[in-house]
Amino acid sequence: MNKCFLGIFCLVFTSGGSVRHQTQQEIWLTKAGQILEKKVEKEIGKPLSKWSIEVKNLSGTKIGLCIWYPFSGYKIYISPKLTESNKVLTVMLHELIHVGILNPRHGPKFRLLAIKLGIEDEPTYSIASQTLINEFFEMLKILGPYPVSEE
Repeated sequence: MNKCFLGIFCLVFTSGGSVRHQTQQEIWLTKAGQILEKKVEKEIGKPLSKWSIEVKNLSGTKIGLCIWYPFSGYKIYISPKLTESNKVLTVMLHELIHVGILNPRHGPKFRLLAIKLGIEDEPTYSIASQTLINEFFEMLKILGPYPVSEE
């Protein structure tokens, strides 16, 4: 669960009960996710389940991951390797599709929704269509560019 105070800083309450400051990347991703969430909800015709975001090193070549936790909902992990705004937004949308279909797999249901939302190519290698890139351009006018790593 995330709590923001005066729009200045945000805290992340972890499942283990500890608290840490939310990074600028996570704040940006949460705002972007809230915009993209509406796009997914419009397509599926219902609200998404509860989700939160964290920037975290992932194993292998993974750049995004979505895991469901029984008591806290979906946790979306984004790799700190990602630095380009459009790619980050594409991965974020990809992970929100998993939340929307309530399934971690890249089967026909995932593929159909991904195509409707503007993701092209193989489901595990998401590429934004030109229409989606244009939407991202408009989003970035509000969000600004993805912040560089604070490490």
